[in-house]
Amino acid sequence: MKRLVPFFLALIFLVACRRNKVPDGILQRNEMVSVLIDVHLVGGYLFSFAQDSASLVQQSENLKRQKTFLKPGGIHFKQQSDRLEQQVDSVKAQSVKQQADIFYNAVYKKHHTSKTQFEESLRYYSKQPKLLDDMYSQVSLDLEKKQKQEAAILNRKNNTN
Repeated sequence: MKRLVPFFLALIFLVACRRNKVPDGILQRNEMVSVLIDVHLVGGYLFSFAQDSASLVQQSENLKRQKTFLKPGGIHFKQQSDRLEQQVDSVKAQSVKQQADIFYNAVYKKHHTSKTQFEESLRYYSKQPKLLDDMYSQVSLDLEKKQKQEAAILNRKNNTN
């Protein structure tokens, strides 16, 4: 019986260690954190892009209304109108969906993964809330650090001007 105790302890130790091993096809914890950081950066950019797009469309609508009430005689009005219409056409040509596909695919390529593998990994980690919470704490810290670095760069640029 005394010989079986070390055997059972070793077995429990091996099983416990194996439980922490990530299955094949799932991104490792550190890789997943890096991908999540970039995914959230892309999400922020796309939100900003959508806001800018909506603003351009609104400006275009306002300009169209102004054209009906004003009799534009100056070259400045025509140039402003033409430039804004070109921007709106450009925004319409590249929808947020197209931008999202481009940027998310770039993230997957950067991290040598795929959308499917990322989604499977996210599903895997979602089943382990404590681990996912720890990962998102790291994501949050890294994003805050990046934000502070960007703010410092902008402050230096503003101070030099």
